[in-house]
Amino acid sequence: MVTVEQLFVEFPEFARTAYSLVQAKLDDAEALTAASYSGATPIAKPDGITPTGTVLVDTARDMRVKYLAAELLVLTPAGEFARLDPSKEPDGARSIYERRRLEIDRSYNPLGMVL
Repeated sequence: MVTVEQLFVEFPEFARTAYSLVQAKLDDAEALTAASYSGATPIAKPDGITPTGTVLVDTARDMRVKYLAAELLVLTPAGEFARLDPSKEPDGARSIYERRRLEIDRSYNPLGMVL
């Protein structure tokens, strides 16, 4: 389960965003990501705050939820800094976060893309 604190650490650009707004978008992202999302494979990744050499385990599903939450935050008025011009993107992405989420969907859930 992804937390607001994780989003603030991984996406410091949202550090000044209201906690309640981030929690709401995180809840939306969780709800929009199917429980059966097939990207449940653990992925080793450093978290940036754990001592050097320690690796946390994340799942593709958690990664998808984080990027979808960031994507939803970007669609709020405060997220204008990260918006892209969809007409110039090969996949029509509207934000840098949506671009990454689409990559995650293709890599870990090729048969059941959600949203």
